[in-house]
Amino acid sequence: MSDGAAIDRFLEMMAAERGAARNTLAAYRRDLEQAAEWINGPLAYANVAALRRLMADYQSLAASSAARKLSALRQFFAFLLDEGDRADNPALDIARPTTRRPLPRILTHEHVERLFAQAEFALGKRVAGEQGGMPCRTGTLELCSADRITCRMCQLHCHGRSKAQGVAAAARML
Repeated sequence: MSDGAAIDRFLEMMAAERGAARNTLAAYRRDLEQAAEWINGPLAYANVAALRRLMADYQSLAASSAARKLSALRQFFAFLLDEGDRADNPALDIARPTTRRPLPRILTHEHVERLFAQAEFALGKRVAGEQGGMPCRTGTLELCSADRITCRMCQLHCHGRSKAQGVAAAARML
């Protein structure tokens, strides 16, 4: 079985059974063809040692790129295993490159104060929202402690003393 034919079959399965996007299919094709070229032999018969050397060579890439390439290899070998073309998946024993996750953005007290000031100015001391189905005033929301305020989808959510929720429009306020 040639690598080209195995890769084509794998990508056909990804498109038909998993609904993979065109860009994903193109990236996986590139990744698998590059891996086959680097291994300098049939990729479908690569062993763990060859894949580890390949992944060591990928250390110069961004961690997210190396992780995508490893994902393509893992899925490719899982496909070959399912199809009966291999007895194992040599990519399973390879550690995934660690990627950095961005820290969440946290509102400071200054941001919250600016939010209320702009809401009061823009809405004339009334905040578009609900507290038990009734509009609520900013004074009601100001009683909320900072740890009970969250921002979701351009809205300020606050759970007040009576566990009623206040919602304030927060679009363009930060």
